[in-house]
Amino acid sequence: MTGRGLTTVVIGVGNRFRRDDGAGPVLVDRLNARLAHSGCCDVRTHELDGEASRIIEAWSGAALAIVVDAARSGDEPGTLRRYDTDGAGGEGLDCAGASVAWGAASTHGLGVSEAVELAGALDRLPQRLIVYAIGGADFSEGTELSPPVGQAVEEVLDLVLVDLAHTMKDS
Repeated sequence: MTGRGLTTVVIGVGNRFRRDDGAGPVLVDRLNARLAHSGCCDVRTHELDGEASRIIEAWSGAALAIVVDAARSGDEPGTLRRYDTDGAGGEGLDCAGASVAWGAASTHGLGVSEAVELAGALDRLPQRLIVYAIGGADFSEGTELSPPVGQAVEEVLDLVLVDLAHTMKDS
């Protein structure tokens, strides 16, 4: 939990049976294992398929929502992009610019950028939103992440843990 009874939420978006598209769900698995081992934080985690209304529901009422998703960005596989509203609600996140990495290029019909835009229109954004997009390489059937995406998941896990530590310190 963070200040004033609001929660912290980490959402892994993707399909774990489509190789690199499973980056978000794999991150949630690894985060849950780390948090259980450390007993550190009260964080809600969700594995979602990218449907905008489910994403909005998952971060509803959150002080901080962190979303991790794989993208067909045209970047080198494993490239990380981080978007942070820095407490400015949806105004701090440039959906048009970010869609190059995680909206229009999402592996889902509608994706994170659509969830942000819809939530903004409905006044259902979290107080702060951080999005990590990981450039994917292989979206074929299977459960193994490509090596660069697997390495990126580990990097994002460390970054998420830092985000969570700063949030807990600030509350």
